Parts: sequence; structure tokens; C-alpha cells
Amino acid sequence: MLGRCAVRAFAVHVPPGWARLDLTGQLDAQVRGFVAAVLRGVPSDRAALVRPLVHESLSKVAADLASGGAVAMVMPVAPLDGLVASPTIVFMPLTVPEDQAPMDVLVAVAASDASASVVDVAGLVALRTISTRDAHGDLAEALAQAEHLVAGSTEQEPKEQGSEADGTAEGAQLTATATRVRYLIGDPGDANRWVDVLFSVTHSSLPGGNQIGQAAVELFDAMMHSFRWVA
Repeated sequence: MLGRCAVRAFAVHVPPGWARLDLTGQLDAQVRGFVAAVLRGVPSDRAALVRPLVHESLSKVAADLASGGAVAMVMPVAPLDGLVASPTIVFMPLTVPEDQAPMDVLVAVAASDASASVVDVAGLVALRTISTRDAHGDLAEALAQAEHLVAGSTEQEPKEQGSEADGTAEGAQLTATATRVRYLIGDPGDANRWVDVLFSVTHSSLPGGNQIGQAAVELFDAMMHSFRWVA
């Protein structure tokens, strides 16, 4: 049987241009604030068309994460660049089997994942893992959704074969890679001070895409080094 640690309050540095949503609180007002920031500077007529679509999409994501046990989500207000899909950070209580302790989970992850490394985070125990996978389908879907939002419509429109939206240009296939970085952070002396943090970013094979994706990973690492429990 699995159980989740009851996560206590924590603080993490959120850089300018990023926002944190508290998934344990009232979501609607937070989502409205985030959407307002996203659409700041957008012409009012276009914003009026796009606002309900962005609000509905983000509300569903936030509600689904909250129902799954997530306690917070951090993401940029504006995309970092057209070469990457918006990165997302999700904070969840660490899931621990009933007959084990949080440290047992870290030992098991470290033993099964060659990418695992111990990280110093303000004197806390922290384990970091990283993985990548092909994400062409994810990128194509993100591009399609972005097109619909810009157009103020969710209706699917046929694409011409070999078009940029299909991920091809003059016969060259656009590829994408998803990078996931995970931090397990906690206090060995307090079973309620353990959190499972997952960062994900998808970048394309266009020139500069890999560098921007790597920069997003480095920014996440820096944010996690600012992690603190709040008394």
C-alpha cells in the first residue's frame, strides 16, 4: 500500500516572468491572474477571443494535477522561445510505501536509475534524476493548440502536406525531445518534509532549440537550489 507524505509549507525562488499556482487553494482566481498576465499587451479584441480558451485549458490542467495530489505548479507566463514548449514544474508529496521510510524510496530510485545523483540543497537530502524521450507528437500537438489559440478557435483545420505545421520543411522532418528532471527532496528527521518535484520541457530540432532547452533545465536546477521548508 502506498501513502503520501503530508507536505508542509515550502518556499522556492520563482524568477521574473514565471508564476506559481497553489494547487491546494482556490484555483479560479489564480488562473484568472495568470491568464491576465499571459495576455498583457495583446489587443483587446484578440484577448477577448483567446482568454476563455486559455482559462479553460489551464483550469483543467491545474484541477487534474490537484486531484492527483499535486500541491503547486510553476511555469513561465510567456513562452521562453518558439523553439520550446512551455516548461512546467510540478510539486507533489513524496509517495512512500506503507512499510518504508522516505530514505528507502531515495535508495531504490538511486539503485534503479543510472542518472541519479545526490545534490546539496540547503542541507536537505536531495536526489536528482534526468531522462529524455522522443516527443515529436507532443510538439506537433502543442503547435496545433497554439495555432488555435492565436486564431481564437479550437476547430481543427486541415494542414497541407509538407507544411511547417506538419513539422516538415522541404522534406526535412522536424523532431522534438522531451527532457524530464526529477528532484526528491526531504528532511530525514521529519517524514512530512518530503517532496517530489518534476520538471519537463520539450524542445525542437530547429537551430538553437537544444540550447534553449538546456538553459531551461539549468534554470530549474537553480530554482531547486533555492528550495526551503517554511517553519
